[in-house]
This record gives sequence, C-alpha cells and structure tokens, in this order.
Amino acid sequence: LFQIHALGTLISVEGSGDNLFKLKEGNQRLVQELIKASKAKLHLNASVTQISKKGAQYVVKYNGEFSAEESFDILVIACPLEFAGIQIDFTIPDIIKREFQHVFVTFVHGVVNPRYFGFETPYEVPSSILTSTNSTSPFTSFDLAHSFDNGSILCKFFSRDYLKDQDLDKIFSSRESTTRFEWNAYPKLKPTEKFPPIVLGDNLYYADALESALSVMETEMIVAKNIARIITG
Repeated sequence: LFQIHALGTLISVEGSGDNLFKLKEGNQRLVQELIKASKAKLHLNASVTQISKKGAQYVVKYNGEFSAEESFDILVIACPLEFAGIQIDFTIPDIIKREFQHVFVTFVHGVVNPRYFGFETPYEVPSSILTSTNSTSPFTSFDLAHSFDNGSILCKFFSRDYLKDQDLDKIFSSRESTTRFEWNAYPKLKPTEKFPPIVLGDNLYYADALESALSVMETEMIVAKNIARIITG
C-alpha cells in the first residue's frame, strides 16, 4: 500500500464489499463456457515457443501434448512476455520489463485449532482474517471457503513466503489435505508513466499490456473486447 498507485489501491478494496459473487462449480467455468461459446480450437498443455513471420501471416510454433506449427492472419498475445519464453523472430517495440508480485497461496482441508487465534471453539474463529505489514504471522490473509458437517473446514491462505508445515500444524489440530501454489501473479502497480504498447505490429496485439495499470480478470476482458473491436474495424 506504500508503493501501489491510486487506481490500483481503489481496485484492491473493491473485493471488500458484500456485492460479490462466485460460481458454484468454480469461477473457471466462466472461462470454459466462454471458450465453448466462441467455438475456438483450444490446445491445452501446449506452450508457444516461437513466433515468426511469413509474408503477412504470423507462424506460431508450440510444443507439449500437441506440437504443431500454424499460420494466422491476426495474432493476440495474452500472457506476460516476461515469463512466456517465446522466441519472436522479428522486431517489435521494446517491452518494458515489469517487476511482478510473487504470490504464495495455500489451501488446507482440516480441523482448525481455535486457540491459535485466541478462541475456545472453532465456531468462534472469524471467516476472514487480515494481518498487518509488520505482523509476525506466517500468513497475510485467512479465508474460510467451506465448512463441512464433520467440523472440518476448507480455507485459503495468502502469504509472503512458503507456508511451512510446522506453522500449519499450529493453526490446525489435524489436516486432511494441503495444496500449495506459487506464481508471479501480477505486475507491482507502482506509479509510472510508461506502459507496454497494446499494438506490437500489423495485426499483432498485446492484451497483457493493460495489466500494468490494473491486474484483474474484468480489465483483461475489457482490453480483449477493445482489441476485438480494432480487429473488426
């Protein structure tokens, strides 16, 4: 909060209100259904390794479970080029290398230890806990995702570092499962006047450019829609 720009700060508190929704089968269903409605050809577990030009077309090579080479009239790059590992065999505008926020997320299914939080029973433990910047807590946030009839819960932790088993064993009386993820989630939203270009060349677009200003699904949908408008004229 001491470094983030004003617009990023405003968006970061948007999720603190009550007007929030989620899909019962997971928010990933939104993306799945949009892909289905688009009738697009989708290659999962395939990484783009190279983009080259052949005349006015872009030639894309990708490897994985399905390796191939395909040519396209129009190309939209939607991932951060900093981590994509894509070899681009032609000149594009200089892409500002952004500093990303590395995020650690831990999902735990288990029985919470209420005394860790200063309570006598699990039912007293708040469904959401945030910690301060100078806190000695191993996590920055704790959120209850689901309560089960047997008294166990499914919860999500965010932390500044890998959340160790020895810390989780203090927070929980018992754990049935623990799943961890870490990734470079979004650019650090520091005040700046320099942003990556959205147009990289003729019929070549960079949707991730807007993530330098705001990094949420909704704004990525906005830039995607605007690129589609540019393409269709």
